[in-house]
Amino acid sequence: KTQEELDADTNAKAAAVRAERNSRIAACDWTQLDDSPLTSTKKQEWAAYRQALRDITAQEGFPHQVEWPEAP
Repeated sequence: KTQEELDADTNAKAAAVRAERNSRIAACDWTQLDDSPLTSTKKQEWAAYRQALRDITAQEGFPHQVEWPEAP
């Protein structure tokens, strides 16, 4: 493959990982709402998980090797 093709593949993979990350973040938005039934400790755990998701793009090997964090 040419460098352009490799770059396009990397960009497509990065976009797919970001889309998955955004979906996972959206799925747990409710955990951070004021009226959430969670304890403050659980809210903090979910907040840490959400931050780990946001930090996915900083992982070494991104976007080809991504280690997804575990939800609390």
